[in-house]
Amino acid sequence: MNNDQISEILTTHLELSIFPVAVSFYANHNLELEKYRPDKPLRSYCHGIMTAAQGQTLYLMEKDIICKSGAATLGFSNYSDEMLSGHKHYDAGVFGTVEAAKKAVTGAYKLEDGSTEGIFLRPLSQADNNYQVILIPANAEQVMFLILADKYDTGGRTEISMATGFQGVCGDATAYSIQTGKVNFSVTGFGDRLRCGLDPELMVVSIPAGRAAIIAKNLEAMSSKMMGKYKKVRDTRKEKS
Repeated sequence: MNNDQISEILTTHLELSIFPVAVSFYANHNLELEKYRPDKPLRSYCHGIMTAAQGQTLYLMEKDIICKSGAATLGFSNYSDEMLSGHKHYDAGVFGTVEAAKKAVTGAYKLEDGSTEGIFLRPLSQADNNYQVILIPANAEQVMFLILADKYDTGGRTEISMATGFQGVCGDATAYSIQTGKVNFSVTGFGDRLRCGLDPELMVVSIPAGRAAIIAKNLEAMSSKMMGKYKKVRDTRKEKS
């Protein structure tokens, strides 16, 4: 199953109106991808994800991301002393105390300091196999379908790791799934939503590259079973209302 097929299955069975985004991390700068750098810095990495979900291709270096805490979380650099102190997020009103803000920063999932020189974002349908994670802005029902597909063969519990209000897309969705190899989702936070224009009903779900084909196969199997029945009942109710 190639990435175009996986993207088509995800788009069809999740009923997506935007594209699943493939995310590739480069430890060394890739000169061939320079042509995809934005004309001006983006507000944040999550801004880049939403842009790619609309069909664009982007290559981001640290200087292309205004949100420096997000860039640090993605491995471009280490957290500054200001970030680690908690004062930045406390002063912004995200947390009620400096200590709470400090714990949020130090407890976040983060890629290794200095491990990243570039990040390549593009619709999954256009990607080769050199990516680490797929990100999808999704509503609660779509997240439900994905989590069920992830556990379709094995059952068991899905443990979601989330630092509500802090580093939702870069930490909870991206770094967590890369480091653990597990599906995750985040309700994201104030900064994420304001910077990328994420609609109120949407979250961001992450699929590690190694789980993508399995989840796609399971979604296809589910479509003729309970998920298909569920959609029929749901759509009938919508027509009657």
